[in-house]
Amino acid sequence: MPTVYPPVARAFDSVTLPVDLEIDAAQSVNIPLQTLADALKRLQTMHVANFAPVELNPSFYSIRGASPGKLSLAFPSDLWCVVGGPGSTTAEIYISTSGELWESVSGLITNTPPGPVLIGLNAVAHDETLGVWVAVGDPEGGDAYIVSSSSPQSAWTERATTVNASLRSVASNGAGVFVAVGDGGVLIRSVDGTTWTTGASGTGNDLRKVVWVGALSKWIAVGGLGPTARIIWSADGIAWTIATNPGTAACHDVAWDGTALCATLVNGTVLTSTNGTSWTLVAAPGYPAFASVAIAGDPSGVLLASALVGLYASFDHGASFQSVGSAGAANNVYGTMDVQAIAFGNGRFVIAGGTGSVGVGLRRG
Repeated sequence: MPTVYPPVARAFDSVTLPVDLEIDAAQSVNIPLQTLADALKRLQTMHVANFAPVELNPSFYSIRGASPGKLSLAFPSDLWCVVGGPGSTTAEIYISTSGELWESVSGLITNTPPGPVLIGLNAVAHDETLGVWVAVGDPEGGDAYIVSSSSPQSAWTERATTVNASLRSVASNGAGVFVAVGDGGVLIRSVDGTTWTTGASGTGNDLRKVVWVGALSKWIAVGGLGPTARIIWSADGIAWTIATNPGTAACHDVAWDGTALCATLVNGTVLTSTNGTSWTLVAAPGYPAFASVAIAGDPSGVLLASALVGLYASFDHGASFQSVGSAGAANNVYGTMDVQAIAFGNGRFVIAGGTGSVGVGLRRG
């Protein structure tokens, strides 16, 4: 049976608690606060951030044993999934129904030839029609690594591909089509999560993120190189068009908030669009001039983005951002957490970081 790890720390309002205390799976989660405090390794104070008419109130949990490195989140239906693991360790997959209690299923990965999967997984997605999960990663023996599962608590199976590049992102349209993108403009497509076909993205720039926007009936992929932002779009995942944009740096991520798309650039600016084909460069007051990492949106118009110095929320489709938490160093999410992925589902934002930690922020309004 997979090992279930209880949440080892939570932060409420301004209460200070440890964030990375290791608790064995057999131990009770009802541990006295003083016992936790005496055994802490790091302290962190979280602050409630009130933004009318919503409240973002993050609480943080540790995935014990998770390695630092690449982490990605997906939330279809009622299950969260985090993947990661640097190339120096085995690939890692964790699942949760709440974002708080996480179950390791890394040991269920089967590959050819049998043995440890010394590959980092970069992204994960789920297709509701197929009932299939797909996770993608770095090359293994020359080809990009892909695993899929129809039951994440049972087995994950390696799938063949001839793409010799790191795959950075994968997405589903929920109707039986997956698209994955990666370094050098690599793009592949599948209608079952098992067999993959190489496509033509029309660009040689690295592609960092791909999403399906149902309201627009379009796939959007973003990336770039140096001072160039690259955005491409497609209606079917086969024929792709390069969208003209005024971006002055590579894109790292993109999200839909129910009304508009917002793409984060690595120089702290953002690109916004209501149709995926025409884009506007926004200085985004309140967003720091540091490398953007991740962004996610909920359907009611809230965006949550990360930068090197913390979390930022936008309630005007990326035109401006507000810090989530207190100003200064305390806004660095917590400790040394390197936020690498943000996802929204079931009324909450969940963030994942390179310390093997996960934050859950309820969104109410």
